[in-house]
Amino acid sequence: MAFYSLSELIPILSGTPQGVVKLRQVILQRAITGRLTSQADLVAPITTTFPDLSPYTVESEERIPTAWSRIPLGKLGEFKGGGTPSKQRAEFWSGDIPWVSPKDMKSLEISAAKDHISREALDSCSARMIPTRSLLMVVRGMILARAFPVAVTSCEVAINQDMKALVPRHAELTDYLLISLLALGPKVLAAIDRASHGTCKLNTLVLQQLPIDLPPLAEQIRIVAKVNELMKLCDQLNEQLKEQEKRHAALLDAVVRELTLSPNKALVPHQARSVLSAEVVHRLHNEPTFGRVKHQKILHLCEHIAQLKEIDGRYSRQAAGPLDGRMIHTVEADLKKLEWYAEVPRESFGHAYQPLAKAGGHANDFAALWPDRAQQIQGLIELMRRWDTDKCELFATAYAAWNDLLIWGREPTDNAILHEILERWHPDKQRFTRKRWKSMLDWIRREGYAPTGFGKATAKAN
Repeated sequence: MAFYSLSELIPILSGTPQGVVKLRQVILQRAITGRLTSQADLVAPITTTFPDLSPYTVESEERIPTAWSRIPLGKLGEFKGGGTPSKQRAEFWSGDIPWVSPKDMKSLEISAAKDHISREALDSCSARMIPTRSLLMVVRGMILARAFPVAVTSCEVAINQDMKALVPRHAELTDYLLISLLALGPKVLAAIDRASHGTCKLNTLVLQQLPIDLPPLAEQIRIVAKVNELMKLCDQLNEQLKEQEKRHAALLDAVVRELTLSPNKALVPHQARSVLSAEVVHRLHNEPTFGRVKHQKILHLCEHIAQLKEIDGRYSRQAAGPLDGRMIHTVEADLKKLEWYAEVPRESFGHAYQPLAKAGGHANDFAALWPDRAQQIQGLIELMRRWDTDKCELFATAYAAWNDLLIWGREPTDNAILHEILERWHPDKQRFTRKRWKSMLDWIRREGYAPTGFGKATAKAN
């Protein structure tokens, strides 16, 4: 993207929410590397304005613009930590000091918090008052698995122990430092430490040594103004996309409803998939074992065992079993647009599903689509309700390998099925013993789920 101008990038990246996120990051990266504004009139470096910064400038192997200075973040201000007053003292939690924790880091400006503490509470723990125009950042918690929240205080606050505050030496640097930290977010996340139980932690030394390239103060002001202008444009693009999504959702809802209630009209596969997916998610979204992988396996098994020709899945042999990657991403997008369910990352790992405003709104469409097979589909979903992902993977993989042999016109002996699984699928299949695979094949026969050759093969015959 370095070879595109911003005017060229905006139409390229503004078509999806993910594209707008990328556009924001491009803007920030160009801001801190001197490619967002003209550098022609720059003469005096930042150390001329603030001589006390001169001893801290460091040489850079990377090229930085003329008159810019590279200074470690820790030399640009003082880091302060936080703490938590005793929860046993109710009077500690009835004060007027905003006590900021990671759950409050939802915007770039912090003027309030969900919790407030008293002055006595502040004196009782390691928390200290953080002045206005300080930079707050999250340094511990699962949010660091995917983001590095940063914000500026617009009032005095206290923070908890999962946060750090940087009080800049010079308040004039605050806005540019915020932009720098946002732009350097991916670099910071690459230095996150993960504990064995999954907790993420950012070492303060990493932050202290983080190199910040500072332009002259006048240029910082220009850069901040330009970034703010472009971020407002990104906000407008996001609003436009939300309106488009609403219109698309309303249209999709109308089309699904019309086609599912009218037996004489052909149903587009992804519409039927969305209805089936909604039924699966509706029944299982509260289960701790239910996520994206289990979701996909259940869709595959429902389609083939109940012979739902409307689904028309195109599965391939992947590490966790038969997978139609395009299908799962399409149905998740549709569920969100229809305001049924949204896919959300779990705090530990994997994905879960969250009910939206119209959750359960698929029920009439589901009943109309498969009136004679609804009970069978629901029975399959309930069968796997409390199964872990491994068991679902075993079932779906064994079923698919067996079904492939039937589609190819070959005899599905146990040895032939196991050959497909252990020799022609994915190396990860060998983490399950041959005995365990054989046990799953026996279970499939015993429970009456033997494949029939319905659907498309997951691979070509050899």
